[in-house]
Amino acid sequence: MVHPENQITTNQNLGKIHEDDERSTGSSNDSSNDSHKVRVPFRFYIAVLGLFSSLMCFSVRTIFSLAILDMLESPSEILNATGPPRPYKVRWTEEEQGIVLGAYSYTYAALQIICGRLSDKYDAAHVSTVAHILSLLCTALTPLSVYGGLGWAIAIRLVQGVVQAPIISTLYVIFARWFPPNEVGLPIAGVLIGSNVGSAMVMPITAWLCPLDQYWEGWPLSFYLFASLNALFVIFWMIFVTKNPKDNKWISQAELELISSTRKDTTKKKMKVNWSAMLLSLPLWSVTIARAANSFAYMLMNFKAPQYLQDELNFNLKDNGFINGLFYIAIMTTMFASAPASQWLIEKGYFSVTTTRKIFEFICNTGCAISTILIPFTGEDPWIKVFLLVMLMFMRGFSTAGDQSIISEMAPDASGLAFGISNTFSSAMGFLAPLIAGLIIDANAGSAHPWDMVWISSGIVSLIGGTVFVLFATAEPQPWGTLDYEPGKSNKKRAVGRETSVIPSSEVYHVEAENLTLKRKKKEVVTEIYTISNATPKMGSGTAEDKV
Repeated sequence: MVHPENQITTNQNLGKIHEDDERSTGSSNDSSNDSHKVRVPFRFYIAVLGLFSSLMCFSVRTIFSLAILDMLESPSEILNATGPPRPYKVRWTEEEQGIVLGAYSYTYAALQIICGRLSDKYDAAHVSTVAHILSLLCTALTPLSVYGGLGWAIAIRLVQGVVQAPIISTLYVIFARWFPPNEVGLPIAGVLIGSNVGSAMVMPITAWLCPLDQYWEGWPLSFYLFASLNALFVIFWMIFVTKNPKDNKWISQAELELISSTRKDTTKKKMKVNWSAMLLSLPLWSVTIARAANSFAYMLMNFKAPQYLQDELNFNLKDNGFINGLFYIAIMTTMFASAPASQWLIEKGYFSVTTTRKIFEFICNTGCAISTILIPFTGEDPWIKVFLLVMLMFMRGFSTAGDQSIISEMAPDASGLAFGISNTFSSAMGFLAPLIAGLIIDANAGSAHPWDMVWISSGIVSLIGGTVFVLFATAEPQPWGTLDYEPGKSNKKRAVGRETSVIPSSEVYHVEAENLTLKRKKKEVVTEIYTISNATPKMGSGTAEDKV
């Protein structure tokens, strides 16, 4: 039972937060026509800016995949050439094109673990600011590097991979400090949505700008446009984003107390990395393998789909850009839907967090595998193949509530480093997927459809990744990913507290205290629930004996 003295203290604290929240929203009870003003919690503005951060990062990375088709001189131009190529036009071989496209991923993948550690150790908001500034400079300099020759183009792509490497891991760290555990999946979903919004925007815009030959041969305009948009974004990021809520002048006191009530204050503690436990963690490796498998299919679409549509299905540049835009609209649809759907399933108690993550990952990987394996068996109609590619990206979006969300749950205090490890292998697909596809195509050069084995191989990889995730992944906080872990001491109590934090809140300003008996592993856990301001409840947990 709840002790009366504790009940009085709790109600006093709740009343204070209630009053602070009323002052912060500007509500008044003096007017007969008064209605509560709706104030969006500031952490959701942080989530929106995180979405735009991802959008900027992936948009400038994707431009090259379509712009390179316009950079290249046509076979007839090369055949009739009597001198060097025109300015901003190139005569790169297939191998040279692959090197330029993959150069970004070489450095991006190689630095993920370092950048994850960097994001955990230093101010993630400041690291992200510097990364975006350097990234926009690289974007603006890309046309000049192409004009300078193959070596300069490769160099600028390598540098851009370096400067963008920390951006996504910094977002994971920022979200882990700004959001209660049961909400963190939403901003992470926003990051994934932003990456695909960026790609969906870039493809048709680049296809529209490329024919404007009177302006630097057309294609450089896309690089200048998105470099300018990135500069505008950086201004907003510097004004509004901080690593920790307590350092932010825009957040209300009520929201700050709410966030603090669901998290331990880790600002004065340093995370000691248990490297052996982390690197031997089967759950972490299962997530890493699943992410790499999903990334293989995604990188094929990101880097090679424009070439497939042009060479195999004979679409022109404008149709190519439009169809590529459809791919990213498809994946955004399921990304938007899967995050709130998974949270609803968890909050309603239909499934545990771990089971929910596995369900969505299974849908993702199985759907991707079926879509790609069917492509070789659909005859000669190009639109049926396009439909299956759209379905591939549609199914890919379900991973938002699977392998993408689970990292911050299993490693709440080392999310940047854990993400860095998994993203190293995921990002490596940026150069491995095009390379493997090229080898398969070359090996089947005499075939009428050399791409068929590429899609079948992608389907098999998806099935392997999904199977490993379903068997071994877990959303339970791991000892190596929690700040208070000490070798030889039990961390079970903390894990239970994290898991029960997903119980939903009730109506706005409704305050109640009640005993809730939860059964887990044949043990009864009595939890006091206090719901505040339609937000995540603050609770204490322990056994029935502890409460007595």
